[in-house]
Amino acid sequence: MTAEATAKPFSISSFIPPARSKQAEREVGHDSPLRRCRTCYGHLAGVEGVALLDGMLELEWLELAADPNDLHPRFRPTEKGEEALKRRGINLEQTRRAGRKLAYGCTDWTERRFHLGGALGSAITDVLNGQGFVRRREGSRVVAVVQPVLDWLD
Repeated sequence: MTAEATAKPFSISSFIPPARSKQAEREVGHDSPLRRCRTCYGHLAGVEGVALLDGMLELEWLELAADPNDLHPRFRPTEKGEEALKRRGINLEQTRRAGRKLAYGCTDWTERRFHLGGALGSAITDVLNGQGFVRRREGSRVVAVVQPVLDWLD
């Protein structure tokens, strides 16, 4: 039996992140707005960002695209995901030309799980803001949730 045949398939839930910082522990303990929803390099993070990635994976809009041993797994939209994202206002062709990784798991500072990073994560955040699901706060990383982000997936 080869090593390849005995290798376990990658699971997003098998990733064991480092412990939270003291500041992150405070944010979680207070369930602060910064913990609930914020931006991280332009993409949605916090509880809402993690839920968004979980929802996209559950709906099979994204699939693993690169080495599962990478610290930040890369994703690609499935055919089903491409159609769904286009219907929701995401221009995938433009997003792919953004000059950065398309989609990867970014370790969330407070939740210690992945949220969706990369050009696709930023494009989705822009569309969520433009469609009134979230509202960015001027001069802050905190993002106000106007309508549940998971409703955008329906």
